[in-house]
Amino acid sequence: MNNMTDSEKNKNIIIVDDDQTWLNQLSRAFERRGIILMLQSQ
Repeated sequence: MNNMTDSEKNKNIIIVDDDQTWLNQLSRAFERRGIILMLQSQ
């Protein structure tokens, strides 16, 4: 179980303005480690 507070979770969000395949793979790897990588395609 993850015991992070909401403020700690908010520090673990990275926003990337691109939608490349390798970024999707990186996003999934980060998510497994508790970091959210948000991909925004233009």
